[in-house]
Amino acid sequence: MHMELRTYGSEMLLHLVDPERLWKRSAPKRRQVSVQLELPPGVQVAAVHLKAPELPRNRSGQTGALPYRVEGERLSFTVPLQSYGLVVISTTAR
Repeated sequence: MHMELRTYGSEMLLHLVDPERLWKRSAPKRRQVSVQLELPPGVQVAAVHLKAPELPRNRSGQTGALPYRVEGERLSFTVPLQSYGLVVISTTAR
């Protein structure tokens, strides 16, 4: 599993790639990936959305809203990942 986190304005962008099925066809087609991130000071989470090639998009370009939990400064959620996904974490200042 490869993960890369970037910040762009008021969003945190988490790219997830699971290349295992490229070389091992018996690998699971979909995985449940648990993610925990430490939030920067003064940041509050407004929403967490998954964008992935296999998910339909609505008019705003969003795909699936992901349930999430914030405990202290730690954000946690689970991503149903097939091979690639982009998690968009919308944030606001506290």
